[in-house]
Amino acid sequence: LGEGSFGAVYEVAHRTELEGMTRQVRVCKVIKKASAERAKTPFHRVREEFAVLKRLDHPHVVRIFEDFEDEKCFYLVMEPCRGGDLQDAVKNPCTRDPGVWERFCAKVMQHTLSAVAYCHSKGVIHKDLKPENVMMSSAKGAPVEDTHVVVVDFGLAQMFSGPMDRATEIAGTPPFMAPEVWAGNFSRS
Repeated sequence: LGEGSFGAVYEVAHRTELEGMTRQVRVCKVIKKASAERAKTPFHRVREEFAVLKRLDHPHVVRIFEDFEDEKCFYLVMEPCRGGDLQDAVKNPCTRDPGVWERFCAKVMQHTLSAVAYCHSKGVIHKDLKPENVMMSSAKGAPVEDTHVVVVDFGLAQMFSGPMDRATEIAGTPPFMAPEVWAGNFSRS
């Protein structure tokens, strides 16, 4: 489905031995340990991302089903997001009708901000919120009323325990970083 600097994302089917049950479609993020080592990303950082995601339970944060690792890779099994990302939605709008587009944008903002507020209430800062990390779990071309958005890719997420511990390093994708991060006073925001 996609590839990043550390690995790839695949569509998978949940294996079940129960009769009469259909195989549930899932997405598996596979992170190669060798790639993480080359990028000087400690394995504990990958495990931290998984731990952060497993703590979160919100309709607009990607749902994690399980995680595991072997000698070569880390695996994170999560809900599929079939509708593409916000970047794609902006480049290829679902409509030319300004009223429909406005309702779509309002729904995306509502869902995204709900996810961010929830994460902050749980002591989690995403640190790389950008259009590519806002996914549509509803099918492409679905009516605006059925649009469902989830925030994904918590690779730079950070846990914080108090107001002065919200961030200790500058991180993110430069065009989408907050002005206070660029100004260097992000720990006071």
